[in-house]
Amino acid sequence: TPTPSGNMHVTTVYVDAGHGFTNSWGDFDRGAGEDSEYYRISLEETGIGLYEADMNLKIALRVKELLLEKGYRVIMSREDYVNRHLPINNRAAMAADSGADLLVSVHGNTASKASAFGARVYYSDRRGDSRSYANAVAAAIDQNGASRKITTVHLDNGLAMVNSVGMPSVLVETCFLTNTEDAEQALTEEWINSMAKSIVDGICKEFPCETTFQ
Repeated sequence: TPTPSGNMHVTTVYVDAGHGFTNSWGDFDRGAGEDSEYYRISLEETGIGLYEADMNLKIALRVKELLLEKGYRVIMSREDYVNRHLPINNRAAMAADSGADLLVSVHGNTASKASAFGARVYYSDRRGDSRSYANAVAAAIDQNGASRKITTVHLDNGLAMVNSVGMPSVLVETCFLTNTEDAEQALTEEWINSMAKSIVDGICKEFPCETTFQ
């Protein structure tokens, strides 16, 4: 219900597709790649080896579409590979300066053990509302069946994209690209859509599209 002043604020979401910028040597930081099951299986099935940065962008772009459909404003960190060196602290600063109300950073996980699988959501306690935001996204992932195991939620103040941006923020490690079953799942449009919907469902629960201010 609008306040008497009628001042409506449309929630703006900063969507960060992890990696995708160049590193200090001028090469693209593609995230997990040639040593991952995701790369191997995609190369085997399609002739094109895909990297974590590719998957992150697919999910992030779908998140953008769903949020726009629901009336949110969206700012993207990237919508393709970006030929620009931007260290993580600078990426965090770019998000902080964007004027967004909240942030979600999309990533794929890796592990030395191929048995590790499933989604994880990270948050910082710098903002008290980030914990409930992380729990909402994790719950939506499980409700939508986007993770092959119960999604775990982790406090981590060492991640720049959730600790240094000054807004409610979560980082979603959507799956383990070093796990065969997770990688196979991540190559399907069905899973991309399910994970994106889960992120959006969590956002909608914690941060309605329109917020009223006195």
